[in-house]
Amino acid sequence: MGLRNSRRELGIICRTYAPIRVAQWKKVEQKDKEQIYNLIRDKFEIDLNCSQILFAVNKMLSRRFKGYKHELHKYYQTFNSHDEACEKSFNDVSAEDWELCCQEFALAKFKEDDGESIGHIEFWKKTHYTEKGWKTPMAQQLYEEMIEIQSQPLPMTEDEIYKEVIYMMDKKSKLCSRRGTEKLARHPQ
Repeated sequence: MGLRNSRRELGIICRTYAPIRVAQWKKVEQKDKEQIYNLIRDKFEIDLNCSQILFAVNKMLSRRFKGYKHELHKYYQTFNSHDEACEKSFNDVSAEDWELCCQEFALAKFKEDDGESIGHIEFWKKTHYTEKGWKTPMAQQLYEEMIEIQSQPLPMTEDEIYKEVIYMMDKKSKLCSRRGTEKLARHPQ
């Protein structure tokens, strides 16, 4: 199975079995992670006892989990009110889990000071920048690219800018994925 298919499979496993009531992958309880690891072992011939492999798998699961939470948040934002969003759960998400997600999305980190939903670019900054600075140089670079495009007199929406920059980043990372995976296996962080 190729890298693209394995990423897709990890995404399916993550969306199906990771508890979405948790905000981040690193906060998923170990017992829940073990269930997911067992599913991965059953699906792939992989040795998760090797720390480098486990690190790489956790990195991919973290990305898939974050992407899924973002997809849920985008769905939440399509509604005119919090109450309306809570009434219509996302696809196969249970009503109870969806209610917890909606409560999370209503928190201050997902809103501007006036209580309005924030756009993709500001959401990117709020989720990738802390009082210590940017979480990664890549996160800062992508944010700056979005701001630069936004400042130009082009008729692009914030959503279009976000998609273009993130798509280009994803395209670049796919070109480097083979070398990056090899490097990751040699040098876990």
